[in-house]
Amino acid sequence: MTPQHSIHSDQDWVTSISFSSNGKSLVSANQDGVIKLWHCNDGKLEKRKSFAAYKEPITSLIISPNGDKFASSSEDRKVKIWDLQGNIINMFRGHRDKITSLCFHPNNQIIASADNSGAVKLWSLRNNKPPTFCNHNSKITTVKFSPDGKTLASADEYGNIKLWQTDGTELESSQTYNKKITALSFHPNSEILAFSDDDGNVDFLSLNNSEIPLSILQDFGITS
Repeated sequence: MTPQHSIHSDQDWVTSISFSSNGKSLVSANQDGVIKLWHCNDGKLEKRKSFAAYKEPITSLIISPNGDKFASSSEDRKVKIWDLQGNIINMFRGHRDKITSLCFHPNNQIIASADNSGAVKLWSLRNNKPPTFCNHNSKITTVKFSPDGKTLASADEYGNIKLWQTDGTELESSQTYNKKITALSFHPNSEILAFSDDDGNVDFLSLNNSEIPLSILQDFGITS
């Protein structure tokens, strides 16, 4: 496939990008702490704003499900919430190590952040109460909320996948594998979790311990 459009950075490499759910907004983040806001319309990509958001490299960035805000993190261990005009809405402090992953809850009012120390924090955008904690014993590579918002999945570099309720309670269905987990993705039914490892494998975990339907596996080219 040939790219239709390219974003060229004259400052530093791009570390993270995120589309809004309606496809009209794109946010990109640079290694030098700069965030750029883009408008997508009729196949054209136009830069609306560029600003210095951090003094440290940006590690993660994601637009909320309803597309009215986005979250970013950097090596300074701060999570910042912005509107799509680039105005800061909120900022959260409390991580003791570099933040590695961010994820919005489907209700747009909770954000999960994970770091190299093994900490996951759930921040409420509705109030300033202290975050809920979920912990691993090693560097977390990714976090992901289920589409129904009932479960948070987190994975670390040693192959541990943990499942949590949004109050921080760990579920019994957490699993341990022998390879670094690189990505997580929930099926739309919230009952199946796909995950990849650093050997290039994709596996599936049934959260209700039932057999995964063959029709779902066939979507990934698995026939038996």
